[in-house]
Parts: sequence; C-alpha cells; structure tokens
Amino acid sequence: MLVPSSLALITAAFPGDSRGRAIGTWTAWTSTAFVVGPLLGGALVDLVGWRSVFAINVIPIVVTLALLGRSSDPERTDRRPRIDVLGAALVAVGLAALAFGLIEQQGAGWGSPVVVVSLAIGVVALAAFLGWERRAPEPLLPMALFRIRDFRFGNLATTGIYAGVSLGLLVVVLFLREVAGWPATLAGLATLPIAVASLLLARFAGVLAGRFGSRVFVTAGCGISACGFLLMLSARPPVDFLWQLLPGLLVYGVGLAVTVAPLTTAVLAAVPAERAGVASAVNNAVARVAGLVAIAFLSTITGPAIDTAGFHRTLVVTACLFAAAAVVAALGLSRHASAAPWAGAPAAVPADATANCNDRAVPAGLHVPSTRARP
Repeated sequence: MLVPSSLALITAAFPGDSRGRAIGTWTAWTSTAFVVGPLLGGALVDLVGWRSVFAINVIPIVVTLALLGRSSDPERTDRRPRIDVLGAALVAVGLAALAFGLIEQQGAGWGSPVVVVSLAIGVVALAAFLGWERRAPEPLLPMALFRIRDFRFGNLATTGIYAGVSLGLLVVVLFLREVAGWPATLAGLATLPIAVASLLLARFAGVLAGRFGSRVFVTAGCGISACGFLLMLSARPPVDFLWQLLPGLLVYGVGLAVTVAPLTTAVLAAVPAERAGVASAVNNAVARVAGLVAIAFLSTITGPAIDTAGFHRTLVVTACLFAAAAVVAALGLSRHASAAPWAGAPAAVPADATANCNDRAVPAGLHVPSTRARP
C-alpha cells in the first residue's frame, strides 16, 4: 500500500523535469533502506531484542503521519475507480491459507487435516480469484496484460527469480546464525555485498538492456546468480565466511544486478505507457507472492532445523529456481526490449512505474526505442 501511494504523491506534486529528480531521490532512499535494513535489524536483535524490530517502525510512521497531515491531496479530475473487493478478498484468503498449510506441514505432516484443508482452501480461493478476474468490471489483476508475450514471460521469470532471492538470502542468514554461531548484527551485515553490487551495477545494466534488449541480460544474470549459490556449497563447519560464502555472495550480487533492471525493462516496455503503472504493480505483486511461497516452503526443504545438509539442499533448490528463470527468459523474452505488440511503442517507460517495479534501484524513465525505429 505504501510504495505505490508514495509514488502517486510524488507524481501529483512534482511536474515535468522535477518529477524525475524527485523519483530519483525516492529511489536512492529506497536503495539505502535495502542496505541499512539488515544491519539495523541485526543490531536491534542483539542489543534490544527481536520484538524491537517491529517497534522501530512506529517512529517513521508517526513522522510520516505528521508530515502528511500538513499536505493536501490534489483535486481529482478523473473518475474514481472501483475497488475490486471480491478479488482482493479471494487472493488474500488464497495466499494466507496456502502459506499456512505449507508452514504447518513440517510439524503436522502432509496428511494432517489442518494442512489438507488449508491447502485446499488456498487452491480453491486462488482458482476462484483467477476466474473472477477474467470477468470483473475493474479487475485487481488485468488478465489481458498476460496476452502480451514479454509481460507474460517476464512475470514467469520474476516468479523464479524472487522465489530464489527470498529463499536464498534467508537461508544464508539463518546458516550464519544457527550453524556458524554469528550474532544477528554480523549475519545481517553479510548481505551488504549484494546490496552494494546492485547499487553500483543495476542502473548501468538497465540502460544497456534498453539499448540492446533484455533477454541476454536476464538470462545471463540468472545463470550467474545460480552459480553464486552453488559456489556456497563448500560451506561447512567451521565456517570460513571469506572463503566459503563471500565469493558466492559477490557472484550472486553481480548476477542480481545484471538481472533486475533488464527484467524491469522487459516487463514495462512490453505494455502501453498508460498501463505501465498497472504492469509495475502486477510485477511487484508477483515478486512478493513468489517470495512468500518460497519462504513457506523453507522448512520442507531444510527439515526441522537449519544444519549443513539442509543449507546445501536449499542452495541447490535456489540455484534451480534461478536456472529455471534463465530458461524462461532465454526462450520467452523477445530479443529486443522494444518488441511491443502495438503500433508506435512508447519512447520511454514512465519513471514512476519504473521506480515502483520490485522496489529496486533501476533507472528512472528507461529509454526504450520505438518499434518503428527497428529495421
């Protein structure tokens, strides 16, 4: 709710060129949060206690409310859209029941009535959601967008990529905590190389993808990320972070940086400019749902506790997710990022839609050549 709303405020408040600078500032702060968050969270766990991780959110929320209280919404000149309440309820119930069933099966077993009923409710609710979205007057998930090739395959690749991102990073931190015995602060700091690599390389990769097409970058980036996780298979007690984990994390960080901005380019450049905001929201939701389901599966992969064998199994599963995403990108994405299915593709993706896509440091206003300029 917060991410698109904050961008909507910026879009309404800043006209013309100043909007791009404002979105750039927004993106910089978002990127900074990805770097600071794990370190701050680890320090709070070590120094105060794990409950403080939730309490710390109260301060910025209060400050934000105070600042927003002094602002005013711009006048609406367009029709206020209807909210797809039924669609929202169905997808919420479906995802909650599915995640609950996957988590509970580790202790109760697949045959437990609680697990079976939860999974059944989740599947039925999600199937009903997809059926409703096909005929809803103003759907939460516009199914027509999935008829566009790059949007369809881009989101399919997003599913594998962000399932791998969520699963892989979580298990690395848990391995450092449970097996290596690291304090939470250091375990959080271990993710810093990945964030730094993304900050340094993501913008450059996005610009190149806009010029040469996304397929090769997404495919190569997913392959590099898979190799990064496989490199960490050498980790075992006594854990030597510098030699057993850091090389793999650095390789993964480079792969992720090469992947994310070109993937954003492929997804958003595939749709008409006026639908870019919706496309960005859908892609963001796909990434979050993929992470949710992957984390719910964690205990199924590792077993009841994180040990070396469970860590290695999770690394292999994570590498397979990235490898599957690489295959999807290689076979499904168009060669050129601008291969849009309508006449007169837009010259640029709106900056606010680009910034919203997956909350990552990507170039604001990706410049994508028109299809008419292609021979």
